[in-house]
Amino acid sequence: MGTTRVFIDPERMFIMRWAVVGAPGRQSYHAEVTALDHDAKIDVHRFTFDPPPGAVEVEAVDECSSSVSSDGGSRFHAVRGFFRPSYAPPGYHSGSGGSRGSDLGDCRVVGAWSLLESSDEPYILLYQRLRAGGIPHTVLAWSRIESELGDVFHHAEGDIVRLVWGSGDVVALLESNSVSVEELLRIAESAELVP
Repeated sequence: MGTTRVFIDPERMFIMRWAVVGAPGRQSYHAEVTALDHDAKIDVHRFTFDPPPGAVEVEAVDECSSSVSSDGGSRFHAVRGFFRPSYAPPGYHSGSGGSRGSDLGDCRVVGAWSLLESSDEPYILLYQRLRAGGIPHTVLAWSRIESELGDVFHHAEGDIVRLVWGSGDVVALLESNSVSVEELLRIAESAELVP
């Protein structure tokens, strides 16, 4: 296992040196700022773009954008191909959510997340991803729960409770610092895959 060291200028909180020492047989990296002028004067015209004659400005279209919505009565965001629970405990509201695309540039959504929040920092996080083979083997060491969902596992660490289940290659993790594993299971059992 390698190590990473980061040296930060405490006055400006700027990384001045980054050193990664790789594990045996792995690469090591080193980057260091050797000269830095924090008060450099930069000519504003240096970043001016003058389009060529006849050029037309157009709006950029993101062909890979996925639809993420929180309509339909659920407080969890909906992402096509992923779970969307219909139940959420009282007192929680939709915080934020989103999705993650494939690194291959083919516009596939490979991950989705939705955050429910309550007053005084309690939260419920639903994180999902496509994973060939379903639930990772490391999760199989967690405690198994009997459920209509089939394979469901939970784990507690301090105040954090986690619950994992899946369907095919979609694996979902519910995490909370404020509700019981029974409540997480109720959320999971209310979930359906979004067509």
